[in-house]
Amino acid sequence: MNIIQSIQKESTISTSKKKGGKRGSSKDRPSSRKPPRIPTNWEQLPPDDKIERFDEMDLSDDLLDALEDMGFEKPTPIQALAIPKALEGRDLVGKAETGSGKTVAFGAPVVDRLNEHRVAVLALVLCPTRELALQVAEVFEELTTYKPLRTALIVGGEPMRDQIKELQKGCQIVVGTPGRVLDMVREKWLSLGWVEIAVLDEADEMLEIGFLDDVTEILEATPKEKQVLLFSATFPPPLMKIAEKYLKNPISMGVNKSSKAASTIEQFWMKVRAEDRPDAMIRILDQDEDAVTLAFCESRLEVERLAKRLKRLSYPVLSLHGGYDQPVRRKIMDQFRTGKIRALVATDVAARGLDISHVTRVLNYAVPRTLETYLHRIGRTGRAGAKGTALTFVSPTKQRDWDRMVAQGKLDITELETDDYLGKGWKQSEGRRERDSGRGGRERSRRPRSRERS
Repeated sequence: MNIIQSIQKESTISTSKKKGGKRGSSKDRPSSRKPPRIPTNWEQLPPDDKIERFDEMDLSDDLLDALEDMGFEKPTPIQALAIPKALEGRDLVGKAETGSGKTVAFGAPVVDRLNEHRVAVLALVLCPTRELALQVAEVFEELTTYKPLRTALIVGGEPMRDQIKELQKGCQIVVGTPGRVLDMVREKWLSLGWVEIAVLDEADEMLEIGFLDDVTEILEATPKEKQVLLFSATFPPPLMKIAEKYLKNPISMGVNKSSKAASTIEQFWMKVRAEDRPDAMIRILDQDEDAVTLAFCESRLEVERLAKRLKRLSYPVLSLHGGYDQPVRRKIMDQFRTGKIRALVATDVAARGLDISHVTRVLNYAVPRTLETYLHRIGRTGRAGAKGTALTFVSPTKQRDWDRMVAQGKLDITELETDDYLGKGWKQSEGRRERDSGRGGRERSRRPRSRERS
């Protein structure tokens, strides 16, 4: 049984179970069909008929409008591969990293295929962490701008009663973490008996955290006849078993992302304590007022705090995160794209799909979670042959993670001596500026030149 597309080499698991003998107890898996073979080699070749635009796919006008509002201009490789097959109702096994665009790769077909007139949980998306679940839920909220589907976020660490109220209002999509979702199922607050599509996002991380039993029990609570979309960066044996048990004749696809940044990007990093990052950011903005800066933060709260501080000091900066509605997002994007503002502070989710050729500097306010995220971020500069710079703030608590990432990616990156680069007295610049200007305003007494900010 061939489940591999022509886009990759056909491969199977080489274990003794594959060569005759029983494949475990029959009660452990559906008896109506033979479990599929899941590949372990992922060599991605371009599709025969490469899709360049979303409107080349069989997506509804409502969804195309939503994607346009979100700033997407063309599909990423995993989106071009996954969306058409998912729209056909096929089960998918996707090898995709953070930053590859996989959320839209499964989110777009989920939204397109669901019936908005049915009041039942029709789609379930499981994520390893509540932070990722929140980001995924934000994407679904944007994808459903023109289609009346409701999304409920069910995660741990938040009041259960509030989430129960959301479920009682009625929703077609549930995004959550396995632990809290299973609690809701066991307590009869959440019924999965009508689920048509189940998505496992970053499935390897869910298993690494220890959610194997929870994920299995949740999938058992869903109908046997459903579409399953599984996305993961790696495929350890326990995950392969889940895929073999619950996916029916899946199509496997993977995208080998480049592990190198463009040669036009100069990469730098410096040691900065977490509490000193705002002052470092201020000094960097002062050093080159003509630079177009895109700064990445890890959360909405971090975005809002940094942007608020910079605005208080009269810097022409705007913030962008998933909490803004579409009209506001479009206005912010237009201002940044046209050069009316020269600094944008954003989250990864909010800045996805940004295609702004004139960004001259990317600043990582904190060490990115993965190498793929890092490369995806800094790839927003140095485009079309233009030169760009990327600078990452590394706090002492993140030094080990950063060193590991640099080694993994074999990054050609230069460390900057913080005090030498920023100059003496760069810390606590906000207090000094407020004293100099009397209102935290425009005057720059520490610099020989100044100019009025627009």
